[in-house]
Amino acid sequence: MFIEPFIDKHGKQKYRYVQRYKDPLTNKYKRTSVVLNRNGKQSQKEAQRLLDAKINEKIKELSTDDIKDMTFHNLLDEWYNYHKATSGCKVTSLETLSYHVKMIKEAIDKDILLLSVNKKIAQSVVDKGIEKGISDRGIAKRYGTFKRAMHYANAQYSIGDLSYLEYVTIPKKFKTREEVKAKEENYLTLDQVKEISEYLINESDNKKFATGKRSVWLAGNIALFQMLTAMRIGEVLAIENDSIDYDNKTLTIDGTILWTRKDDIIGFKDTTKTDASNRIIKLDDTCIDILKRIQLENKKLKQWDSNYNDRGFIFTNLKGNPTNYVNVSKYLQEGAKACGIDKHISSHTLRHSGITLLAELNVPLKQIMQRVGHSDYRTTISIYQKATAKMEEDTINKLNALA
Repeated sequence: MFIEPFIDKHGKQKYRYVQRYKDPLTNKYKRTSVVLNRNGKQSQKEAQRLLDAKINEKIKELSTDDIKDMTFHNLLDEWYNYHKATSGCKVTSLETLSYHVKMIKEAIDKDILLLSVNKKIAQSVVDKGIEKGISDRGIAKRYGTFKRAMHYANAQYSIGDLSYLEYVTIPKKFKTREEVKAKEENYLTLDQVKEISEYLINESDNKKFATGKRSVWLAGNIALFQMLTAMRIGEVLAIENDSIDYDNKTLTIDGTILWTRKDDIIGFKDTTKTDASNRIIKLDDTCIDILKRIQLENKKLKQWDSNYNDRGFIFTNLKGNPTNYVNVSKYLQEGAKACGIDKHISSHTLRHSGITLLAELNVPLKQIMQRVGHSDYRTTISIYQKATAKMEEDTINKLNALA
């Protein structure tokens, strides 16, 4: 800041306090000033305060001129496109994000201006989710998406204080003792999976149509295979003939299924969930038998069914596309019920059960992580720490042996 004394038109002494600042749009320096009657220390402090406020307002105007008429919906679209182009996210992750964006738009009126967004509007994103019965986790993810879009807006356009975002109330559902117990026990033993697998394979013969026979039969085979490998269902369905090395009894896991459609082709191989998910695992004899059995059936389909398109996948429907994972979970639940197992299970239950089985077999944690494709040991431990009754029994036996 510098001072320019001058005489005004009334012949009185005045002082012009001048401050230079950089225009953020042109990166060039400009000047602004205020005029006071005196030139003392108090006047200089007051001039500096006024100049700072004036400069901040000018910069804010430069930043907001282009967005004063921008709606929040437009900002949300802009952020999503920016994130899509720069994040390197997988297509499946972007599809999930797109869904959250859609739900946020439903919660906020399309005419609401970006600069009008406040705590009440932010809270509505959460409240609308509660009204629709969305899970706590789903609401938290949706609100997290909203916050990321707002922080993007602030970084790009300097829209102002966003501290109110941290004061939005996100509910936490109290879990009953029964719910906690059900979650802890939501895994299957190897004997239970064998029983379900056998039931489904036998039940497939009772299905009237070929599509149903194939789906149920595959679900039965997948159940035992997934239990013994602890693979994600997407990884199982992405197994190709070239993934298998029978000589060395290994399986290369290098992808998952992206559920997109092109004409009659549904399901394409995509990259794995994380870098740690790329791995080679050993196969036991049972898994090898399952793979060979299904490959044999696929060869029969290729030879005798003109509708079968051999795309190289193992666990396919009658058209050669990866079988639908939703159907796998559906038939697993039906099989569990038929076997008297009163639990809500899905294909992911089998992955968790497989990890628990490895822990019960006293496989070292690091080896389990490598086999199942985990990069964080806490993820692995959280799955089986409350579900290993056999490990507790072994511990007691060892303690008794020491006594």
